[in-house]
Amino acid sequence: MRLVQAGAIPINWLAVGSEIMHGWVDQPKAPAYAEVIYQHLPSWKHLNNHTTSIKKFAAQ
Repeated sequence: MRLVQAGAIPINWLAVGSEIMHGWVDQPKAPAYAEVIYQHLPSWKHLNNHTTSIKKFAAQ
């Protein structure tokens, strides 16, 4: 609570990891980090699968 009172903004591991993986396309560790996210947030995996299928369909 003291940190918040001093002006710090609390964040979680997902926000920190996403900042580290700022350019997901160029990061060799991005697929491994994505798997960690999918284990904790299954809805993100569903969203990724949906987005990937739309991109494949649009490319046809």
